[in-house]
Amino acid sequence: MSESAFPRIIHVEPTTRCNMRCRMCVKTVMDSREREGDLPLELFERLETSLGQCSRVVFAGVGEPLLHPHLADMMRFARRHMPSDAGISMQTNGLLMTSETASALLDAGLDTVCISVDSLDGADGGTLHGAAHLESVARAFAAVRGAAMAKGGDGSGGRVRLGAEIVLMRGNVSRLADLVRWVGEQGADFVIVSHVFAYAEEAARESLFNPNPDQARFYFDKWRAVAASEGLDFADYYTILWRVGKTDSQKRLVELVKLMQRDANANGVWMNVRSLFEWSAQDEALVTKSLNDARAVAQEFNMELTLPPMVALHERRCGFMEDGAAFVGWSGEVSPCHFLWRNYRCVMDGEPKRVRAKSFGNIAEKPLETIWRDMHYRQFREMALAYEYPYCSSCNGGPCSDVTAFGSPFEEDCIGTKTPCCHCPWPVGQLACLT
Repeated sequence: MSESAFPRIIHVEPTTRCNMRCRMCVKTVMDSREREGDLPLELFERLETSLGQCSRVVFAGVGEPLLHPHLADMMRFARRHMPSDAGISMQTNGLLMTSETASALLDAGLDTVCISVDSLDGADGGTLHGAAHLESVARAFAAVRGAAMAKGGDGSGGRVRLGAEIVLMRGNVSRLADLVRWVGEQGADFVIVSHVFAYAEEAARESLFNPNPDQARFYFDKWRAVAASEGLDFADYYTILWRVGKTDSQKRLVELVKLMQRDANANGVWMNVRSLFEWSAQDEALVTKSLNDARAVAQEFNMELTLPPMVALHERRCGFMEDGAAFVGWSGEVSPCHFLWRNYRCVMDGEPKRVRAKSFGNIAEKPLETIWRDMHYRQFREMALAYEYPYCSSCNGGPCSDVTAFGSPFEEDCIGTKTPCCHCPWPVGQLACLT
């Protein structure tokens, strides 16, 4: 895909303020450095020339967009300056959505609304997106549906798309099909299911995502079958690895694991052996059934359903880079992606990690397209799209200081790539979001 002189998708963070305190949110975790603030309308209007060249604006971020007093004004300004076939989307918890608000936003040009739904009762992970607030979320769906019906679409002959995002966790995986059904009953057109991003240990324990790439799993399963054909059990490996005076069969088991690593490495596949053994003990039957049941429910309601992979993808894809997205924070800072949009602490590979925001400029000082065309920003996108960076979660030596980034800011990874994409959970399929 040829490089565009303008970003094709602009993600805009209207505010960092929120009316909820979700335990899995970056705003509530230890060491969070998120400042509260609203994007001024006058600053948003500086996007005018870039809006004229983009295909979609997405209003989202760490805060609740509906708290911004000029949200409808922003959408109206965007609609006035965007191409006639361009779209405007919003991610919301829905708790502040009323019929009047929905009508005003649709009048302003909003055509896609995605509402967060993670729980149907207090037993489902306690993420606060459901449970006590479920009736309010239902009212939000009804408000958007009603406003869309009253306008015969989105006011310009098109159809308003209504959907939901569900964060998949151990606490709600058994109810995934019920969640999808509930969303379908609210009249949703689409459902996006994502794994949890572990900002804290609690969320890390809830994660169902296997960080070992599917190709690593292939070689693990291949050599586990070889071991079984010789009457050996791969599960015994760490029990006998450090044993003095191994039997011949135990020596053979250790040898097979070494052969597995050589086989994978010869084919360009990274392997974290201990992680592979730990995840091989996970019972995937319940998760597989829940995903299949969710697919069946979505088909019943004729909903578009996006499900995440359960293991990391070997063939990585960064939708942000490939789709030409730019991210504008509430203060006007321009970042390349969700991962580098802000400073925060999270958990990766069982270790605490500090992510530092990456900014290429501020729209208060330069037009977005000028920042977009800057040599350093262009080089960042080129390096990210080359996908020439390591699989950090599949490294036997990790997590290293580059991954944890507690000693100093990231400069380059172990093979010399200067973008921190090796740490990112989006290209491997762990996270999905409204685009």
